[in-house]
Amino acid sequence: MIYYTGDIHGQKHDIERFCKRFNPTREDIIVILGDVGANYGQDERDAELKYALNKLKPIIFCIHGNHEIRPWHIPTYKTKEWHGGIVWYEEAYPSVLFARDGEIYDLEGLRHIVIGGAYSVDKFYRLSRGYGWWSDEQPSEEIKQYVEQQLKENVIDVVLSHTCPFKYEPVEEFLPGIDQSTVDDSTEKWLDVIEETTDYIAWFCGHWHTNKRIDKMHFLFHQFESSESIQELKVMKEMTDEDMRKVIGNYNTLVTFSVRYALGRSTLAPGTMKRIIKDSLGALHEQTKQGILRDIEDYIEQHETVDALGEWQQTMKMLRDDLERKKKDG
Repeated sequence: MIYYTGDIHGQKHDIERFCKRFNPTREDIIVILGDVGANYGQDERDAELKYALNKLKPIIFCIHGNHEIRPWHIPTYKTKEWHGGIVWYEEAYPSVLFARDGEIYDLEGLRHIVIGGAYSVDKFYRLSRGYGWWSDEQPSEEIKQYVEQQLKENVIDVVLSHTCPFKYEPVEEFLPGIDQSTVDDSTEKWLDVIEETTDYIAWFCGHWHTNKRIDKMHFLFHQFESSESIQELKVMKEMTDEDMRKVIGNYNTLVTFSVRYALGRSTLAPGTMKRIIKDSLGALHEQTKQGILRDIEDYIEQHETVDALGEWQQTMKMLRDDLERKKKDG
């Protein structure tokens, strides 16, 4: 399984708690969407964080943020191929990997392209106090060209970036006291073009210190999301019309047999079936609805007592009302 989360800024506790609670294995991957804080000061704090992350079972796959040194500037980093793309790693911490911008990584059948970096609105604050800031924090023209070429030549499923396209900027998260006219938003505006011209299933980003979702754009900070739903969406996306017809047909059959199973069961089953049918009215065929109605009516007629009769009667009314509404709509 792949798990996605946002900036940790040198703090290991959220990831440690997540691993303790859900117990991911060595086959799993945790993606940190930038500002990991493992390559910030090249000091003991960096080493402690990398040591802690490396001790965890899953691979820690890191995207470049705007509060860290790019790995190629640090002599201890080496490169290797990993899941179809190039990553940086250190021999002392082999489970902590840093992505190369523009690379495409095939993770559990999902093709992820990485686009790290962003502008630091706290640039001058950090410089005035002697804190780290690096001029290559944003994607260079070379990186942008590489990303564009990769997208032109390859199909991708998931975009992993640090910041987001300009149109999705969460303005409610803008820092007070920052004159937005001084902010370099060229990366976000370039990502706008990428977003508009790329066919993708999901886009994950960090940077904004918020957890929210807009359309297919997932903003993450302290929360985690898994790849499970994306895998399901990919299966649906790749289905032919004939495949889709079979799935819908199978679903109608499944609901019909579920109703037959639920008839005469405990009071939980009728209530559950009522909710399932209510949520499925748009997907069920007219003949399926009529068949379910007949099954319930026949069962009630053949039994002197029916468990949860009121629930079944409500289900019947819901089906009749829906059929009548469809009939009126033509």
